[in-house]
Amino acid sequence: MKRGVRQVGCHNATVTIRMIATDLDGTFFGPDHSPAPRTSAALNSAKAAGVICVAISGRGHGIGADLATSTGAQFDYFIGSNGGHRLNFATGEMEEQLLFSPAEAAQAHARFQAADEELEFGFEADDIRHWHPDFVALHPTHLEGPARQPSDRADTPPAHTSKIFITHPRFQNKELAAHVEPHIDPSHNLAASGIGFLELTPAGADKGSAIGRLCALLDIDASEVLAFGDNYNDLSLLEFAGHSVAMANAVDETRAVADEITLSNAEFGVATVLERLFDMS
Repeated sequence: MKRGVRQVGCHNATVTIRMIATDLDGTFFGPDHSPAPRTSAALNSAKAAGVICVAISGRGHGIGADLATSTGAQFDYFIGSNGGHRLNFATGEMEEQLLFSPAEAAQAHARFQAADEELEFGFEADDIRHWHPDFVALHPTHLEGPARQPSDRADTPPAHTSKIFITHPRFQNKELAAHVEPHIDPSHNLAASGIGFLELTPAGADKGSAIGRLCALLDIDASEVLAFGDNYNDLSLLEFAGHSVAMANAVDETRAVADEITLSNAEFGVATVLERLFDMS
C-alpha cells in the first residue's frame, strides 16, 4: 500500500489521505485543554506515513501552537484564529495573516454598538487580546484558566485587528448569532465554539477556506483530507474535507455534516480513528 493510502470505511472505498486537519479544543485536546500523549503518538504515526498534519483552531498561535505540540505532536502547520493565520512549524514563518482593515473593524464595531448597547467586545491584534471592561465581567477567565485582566483594555478596535469577540449578558452561541447576524458585513465570518461568545473574522478567515488555500499550495485535493471537529466553527472544515469525523461530544450541527462519529475527546476519539487507519506497531 502506498504511503498515505488508508481504508477509511466510506462505502468500502480506498481513499488517499494526504492531509489530516484537526481542531484542538474539544477534539485533539482532552477535557483539560491539552493533548494526550496517546493522541500525539497516533498523529505522529500518520506523519511517519507521509501525511501532512495540520492543527486548526480558534486559538491564536501564541498559546495554541505550543499547546498543540506540548506532548510531542509533530504538526506541520498551525492555522489559528479560525483560519485567519497560518504558521509553518518547519520554517517558523507566519505564511498567512488575514486582518480587518482599520475602517472595516471600526465600522463593524460601530454597527454592533448601535444595534444593541448591551453587546460587549474584545479584540485580537498581533495575537494579543484586548477587552471592553464589561466583557471581562461576563467572561472573567481565559479558556486555560488565567484571569482576564481589565487593564488589557481597548474601547475601539486596535491596529492589526484579526478577530472581534462579541458577547451579551442575555444571549449565547446560536441565540447571540441570530441576534447579531443582521448587522454583519456578508464578507465577514461569524463563528461560535461553545464558550459563550462569538468570534468575527475577516473575509477568508474560516477553517474551510484556510485549509482550501493550504491544499491549493500543496497540490492536495479536498478528497485527500481527513478532518476532525466538534463545534460550530468546525463546520466549514468538515464540509470541505473528503472524509470528516465529528467527536461524540460535538454539537448536533457538526455531527450532522460528518461522515463518521468517533468517541469523545475524553475517550481519545481522534487517536481511535488514527490508530485504525495507520500502523501503530
